Amino acid sequence: MRDDEISLIDLWLTLVRRRRWIIGIALAVFLLGSSYALIETMDGEQQEFVSYVDLAAVEDEPMIPASSLKDVVERALLPATRMQYRFETGTSAPSVELEEIEGVNQLVLISKTAPERHEHAEALHEIISGELVSLQARRFENVQDRLEREIDRRSQELEEAREFYREEIETINQRLEDNHESLAEIREIRGTLREQLDSIEATDGAADLDTKTTSLQMRLEASRNDLSSIQQKVGNTQQLLSETRREKRRMELSYQRDIERLREELEQGLQEPGVSILAAEGEIIDDSRAGLIVALSAVLGIMLGIFGAFFREFIDQAQRVAAAEGASE
Repeated sequence: MRDDEISLIDLWLTLVRRRRWIIGIALAVFLLGSSYALIETMDGEQQEFVSYVDLAAVEDEPMIPASSLKDVVERALLPATRMQYRFETGTSAPSVELEEIEGVNQLVLISKTAPERHEHAEALHEIISGELVSLQARRFENVQDRLEREIDRRSQELEEAREFYREEIETINQRLEDNHESLAEIREIRGTLREQLDSIEATDGAADLDTKTTSLQMRLEASRNDLSSIQQKVGNTQQLLSETRREKRRMELSYQRDIERLREELEQGLQEPGVSILAAEGEIIDDSRAGLIVALSAVLGIMLGIFGAFFREFIDQAQRVAAAEGASE
């Protein structure tokens, strides 16, 4: 009857007997793992390269949301650019990550690659940032043109309004001048009438004295009424002139404020898309995992060595059993 029970002593004896297998396999795996760890250490040091892309904005509001631009880059632009870059240069393109900065209208491009691949990262960032600027350029130009046209329109309206008020003021001034001339004529007539009245009153014994005096007094009264009417017209005309000038001033201030606001928005409120920083060198990152790889290689080598020892023992035992059965037959 065959004994199929497992004895710990037999297992230990097997490990001792096959110790060369265990040591050999473990050493081979350990050397392979150490070699890979060495290569990983050589390539493990990476450096960040950072680019800042200014977004087109008006009054601190981006014309195209940063999230939309980020989606376009990650879903379409970046894969196509990496493929084109690999085709043209024959080398794989560095990885690129995009980040939004809260409160600042900028997108940040970040690449982590070996320091000696700075030129590759810079070339890739230049392509992507250039495409980002191009995506926003049309929208920026439209807003800029709209503001410039609005400034021109308001300036033209201001000149037309000034011309209107200039003609209006000239008309009122002419009317005022005519009133002053009429006023001077009436005063001159009244002076003449007074002289005539004084001359008649100084003449004694004139038969028609009362008639002439009455006539002159009536004419003086009429001229007094005319004088009062003209003076009232002069006052009204002067008031109209003052009101027209005030309206002209209010109109000019209103248009000038609008034009100044539009110019300020054009010169200071608009942020043009562009690249402020291109592939600047950032911090150096050590991503090597040499220690972990070596430790795992040692553990894996021992495990594979033990497995190999038992497997070899199994093969030898199977051969002995087969030979014994063949001899007994």
